Amino acid sequence: MKARRLVLQATVMGFSANIATIKIGNPAKEHELKDYTDLVCPQDKKKPQFEMSKYRCTCGFSTTTWQGLLRVLKGTTTPLEMPTLTKGNSEAEIARIYKMTLEAFAKIADYVDPKDAERPVTAEDEASIVNLYKLIVAQAETNHIIILKWNDTKEQVIALLTTTQSGKIIVRKIIPPNLVVVGDSLMLDKSKMSDEDIEEAKQFLKQIPDATKDVLEVADYRIKQFQVHQPEEQKVTAISSIMEKARTRKDIVKETNKREIVVEVQTSKKKQKK
Repeated sequence: MKARRLVLQATVMGFSANIATIKIGNPAKEHELKDYTDLVCPQDKKKPQFEMSKYRCTCGFSTTTWQGLLRVLKGTTTPLEMPTLTKGNSEAEIARIYKMTLEAFAKIADYVDPKDAERPVTAEDEASIVNLYKLIVAQAETNHIIILKWNDTKEQVIALLTTTQSGKIIVRKIIPPNLVVVGDSLMLDKSKMSDEDIEEAKQFLKQIPDATKDVLEVADYRIKQFQVHQPEEQKVTAISSIMEKARTRKDIVKETNKREIVVEVQTSKKKQKK
């Protein structure tokens, strides 16, 4: 799914109407090994050439796979240390569980989401923002989803217009039903949740410890050895402030219309008296 400009259009009873003009942006990116390391010859620490399906070094060393090379910190001959964090047996790994409010998560999770199959959305004008707001509110309050479909160079894209856990509007690419390879999953039907279920769930949640920002951060070899630059401040537009301005202007227009109607009525009465 590429970053591109889209016009959201709905067709009802043969008539088409543009709902909003949006821009699909680039997702937040995770630092990768290739950004901070090089693959070199394990003997003389020089970068090999890939020729005739082999990595070949001037010293005579060759290997058919990159696993046969030595990974070093970029621009140095210092080997990258990647200590094993798992136990190395068939036992399941422990995943610590925490809880955090959506409000708190939204404040510190600017770079946690979205991922590759999700793209952030921005709007080109106020009218588009207002309509996007209505679409998001409508699906949150009703049992509906908003589906988008467009042509992306050589492939068609099917995506959902939705929000992330931190409240950002995104398009989330989904697999077309006629191309899917079905896997195992669990499905929740919220309509069948009873008041008792919800109350028990609330009490159960109280037993989960609260999460802080450090829970969302890693402390593995990447942080210890890479000089990771802090990300630039993300440009996030708060829809609430734009909606407030739109409502204010709408109220002004309504008040102006009322006054014009009163003036017209008074003028009409004066004419009748004459």
